[in-house]
Amino acid sequence: MKLFRILFISFFLGWFFQLNVIGADYTTLSLPEGALKRLGKGVITGNVAFSPNGLHLAVGSSIGIWIYEIHPDRVEEIDLLTGHTDSVYTLAYSRDGRMLASGSCDNTIRLWDGQTGILIDTLEGHTDKVNCVVFSGDGKLLASGSLDKTAKLWDIETGDVIFTNTDHIDSVTSVAFSPDGNILASGSWDETIRLINVQTKNRIATIKEHTREVTTIAFSPNGNTLASGSRDKTIRLWDFQKNESMILHKEDTRSLIYSPDLKYSPEGNRLASMDMGNVIHLWNRKTGQHHTSIKFDTAIGKHLSRLAGHSAKVRTSVAYSQDGNLIASVSWDNIIRIWNTHTMELIHQITGHTDIVQSIVYSNDENMLAAGYEDGTMVLWDIDSETSKTYLGHTGSVESVDISTDGNMIATGSKDLTVRLWDLQTKETISTLIGHKIGIFSVAISPDGNKIVSGGYDKTVRLWDTHTKMNLATFVGHTDAIASVAFSPDNSMVASGSYDGTIRFWDSDTQSEMNTFKIKRGMILAIAFSPDNSTIASGGSDSRVWLWDTQTYEYKTYLIGHTSTVTSLDYSPGSNLIITGSDDKTIRLWYVHSGEHITTFTGHTIGVTTVAFSSDGKTIASGSFDGTILLWKIQ
Repeated sequence: MKLFRILFISFFLGWFFQLNVIGADYTTLSLPEGALKRLGKGVITGNVAFSPNGLHLAVGSSIGIWIYEIHPDRVEEIDLLTGHTDSVYTLAYSRDGRMLASGSCDNTIRLWDGQTGILIDTLEGHTDKVNCVVFSGDGKLLASGSLDKTAKLWDIETGDVIFTNTDHIDSVTSVAFSPDGNILASGSWDETIRLINVQTKNRIATIKEHTREVTTIAFSPNGNTLASGSRDKTIRLWDFQKNESMILHKEDTRSLIYSPDLKYSPEGNRLASMDMGNVIHLWNRKTGQHHTSIKFDTAIGKHLSRLAGHSAKVRTSVAYSQDGNLIASVSWDNIIRIWNTHTMELIHQITGHTDIVQSIVYSNDENMLAAGYEDGTMVLWDIDSETSKTYLGHTGSVESVDISTDGNMIATGSKDLTVRLWDLQTKETISTLIGHKIGIFSVAISPDGNKIVSGGYDKTVRLWDTHTKMNLATFVGHTDAIASVAFSPDNSMVASGSYDGTIRFWDSDTQSEMNTFKIKRGMILAIAFSPDNSTIASGGSDSRVWLWDTQTYEYKTYLIGHTSTVTSLDYSPGSNLIITGSDDKTIRLWYVHSGEHITTFTGHTIGVTTVAFSSDGKTIASGSFDGTILLWKIQ
């Protein structure tokens, strides 16, 4: 009765809150309380799933579930379902489309009304990330698999766990019901596929022919065949009637293919797989022969890191529409592509999903915001027009970005060992500065625009002339990576904060060391001078924010409130406020002189990586591992 009452309420509210609101502005959809706008749709961390009627496409992301409406000539964002407290990793519609299930890195499963997007129920029971969910054909049961090594069977009506399969000895990566609903199959990193009788809960069989982790499984629509993909680079078809299996391969090369995702076409004649090389393969289900391939290029110029540090890595996923006319795919470049299965032509591309935000900075006109991303891009956002320009060139994560005071130049520092200078007007590279031996963590332009400082993993701080592009000095002394560098407002000093727990001060003219601060414990990840040059703030792994006197080189006080590493901080233009971001997913605003905590902003689903004040001090921006930038009003 619980589910019936909730569905009735959802149906009633559905008259007022329909998903198909055309042309919704994604920058304001489901914003956290207090946020003004969102830049970027976040990282795609889950699979893609067509609604049974083929009108909608659900996409799992780091901030929730994006719902797109598909038109012949366009695709539009119409909703963002939020509520999970971490990345959404898996999605599935019920066969009748009345319900959408989502599994998350927050260890929970959420059930949503497939028409209205209203939350119906939250299923709790897994003790680690939920890797996969699937509805039974009649919609009465839900199966899930988890990193906790279990597969669970849930009663949708009551929300209770009916059965837990604990036979696997490693993460359960995929679950599938047979079309008649009598068999539940589960694939695991333990290299096995296990079959359970749904009615009796008895073990039917254990299939162990893969030699590496099983990543995906799928029943054919007639139930006679089970397909499986594995990290052993094979796709196997298991014929239950003949009790035998075959390996799929391309006839021209006999090459083996690692497929993270497999889907049968609705009529069951073809099997679609997607490999790590951004190729969709279509196979003849009966013969196992390779039918055709769809090869596509990822976004040119992007650095596609597969170990980007997400709580859920970017997924490669493929899905058929219910009528079999469309295939949707998503790959490492965070672009969703929709293909015509008859012509094999690309008909839609959905862009706007973004990688980890590493660094942000406002320009002096307050309307422009520059951001560095894990995928090697630097993006310049026009906040009012909600447009952006992407700068390509780096081959590694852009860890740091800064804009000159006159607004004519941008500096970026990257893990590719280079500092790049960009002309803001022409959007071209001015110069590439090479000298660091390992990746660069932080860059800063001097207030007068004549110098640049950079620090990185090689434990050195380098000073550069912006006019001659020469390396003026290399400062040594730190015993670990330099996480943050900054110029004093009067251009006279350079400060560097390091994993070794020290802040070192250097004379930018004489290139000599002036002094060193040492915190009691932990690493320093962020430093910033106050605009009036009276203090320097530091944050790090001890979760505190330290305020130091730049004249006496003694600490004034420290700010307590964050519960995890402080990753970023910035002063207001008037030097009276300080904003801090942390791995605890929060942004905190403080009075500098009293150390009083003013307010806390929450809304990111993963740790905050970077924060910045606008030049008028009225707005702050925060970037996160979730791939989004949130703008907050403070005055």
